[in-house]
Amino acid sequence: MITQMPRIGDMAPDFKVITTTGPLTLSEYNKGNWVIMFSHPAGKIRTIMYYPLNVGRNMAEIKRVLLALQTASEHGVACPLDWQPGDKVIVSAPKTIEALAERKKSNLEMVDWYLAKKSL
Repeated sequence: MITQMPRIGDMAPDFKVITTTGPLTLSEYNKGNWVIMFSHPAGKIRTIMYYPLNVGRNMAEIKRVLLALQTASEHGVACPLDWQPGDKVIVSAPKTIEALAERKKSNLEMVDWYLAKKSL
């Protein structure tokens, strides 16, 4: 199904989703509020950045996002908030008890049992 992407100035398309806190309908959630939406980039579009004509572009952020996407794809990791080249990256959570035990023996920076960082 091909649909047109919303443009700056358009009303956001209404949708219903199941979230970690229960069902949500955008039109009910955002009444009179500003909303920033994030989603997990599981299929092909990796990022979309919209800037209105009256707001300047942040080329440093555009470059940072490109480098983070390339780093994440090349190394199978995630880049944390405000990541910059050379910063530590996030390693996927262990899927088994055995993998958790191996992780605990590693030299990863353990933030929690499921969250670990490493240098590339």
